[in-house]
Amino acid sequence: MPDVFHTLKRSLSIQECWLCHGFSRSAMLCGFCRRALPRSGPKSDLYSLSQAMELDTLAVGFKNLFPIDVVIKQFKYQGELVLSGPIADLFPAPPVGALSQELKKNLVLVPVPASSSRIQSRGFDHLHLLARHYSKRFQLKIHPASRKQEATAQAKLGRRDRKRNLLETFEIHPPGKAVLLMDDVMTTGATLSALAERCRDQGAEWVGAVVLARTLGPSELYTQS
Repeated sequence: MPDVFHTLKRSLSIQECWLCHGFSRSAMLCGFCRRALPRSGPKSDLYSLSQAMELDTLAVGFKNLFPIDVVIKQFKYQGELVLSGPIADLFPAPPVGALSQELKKNLVLVPVPASSSRIQSRGFDHLHLLARHYSKRFQLKIHPASRKQEATAQAKLGRRDRKRNLLETFEIHPPGKAVLLMDDVMTTGATLSALAERCRDQGAEWVGAVVLARTLGPSELYTQS
């Protein structure tokens, strides 16, 4: 005898929330869990960050706290590829309000590249998967960059040292005048800053970035408690 409950769920397009396992009409999260996601801070803070990173603009969706950090790790490290589309939908829209129409038409999306060894160990390029969904949603052309090698371990380095460590690892062909960088998690911002500099070296006049989640510094974590 068929399972009437699951048949009814399919007929009503009801799915199970990935976090709480309750009913959801979303592909990943129910309304309650979506509202519980830790939204990013004030735009004024992001403006200061973008200036420090030498970006024209920066859009961040969330703070890298529960439950968004769990969702990202499950996709990135556990290979839950079914989450790629729903996660891509959580990224903020391209912050191009101040961009001219000409530059908007030529805007390209550049996901932060992973090294070949990292892609091989995971079995997939997680940001390229996210970029494919995101580019379709906003009708952007993907312009891939590459990473010549895995940079020296970054975990114990500050932003300035991280950027210096990364500058020589990125390669990109001329992307055009307007570039939108894409990253899932931002810590110090050194990775995006280094890639932005490479894009400018190749002729880009405007470089912005979209980030799913930003890891908070110690002082910011203290204020969360």
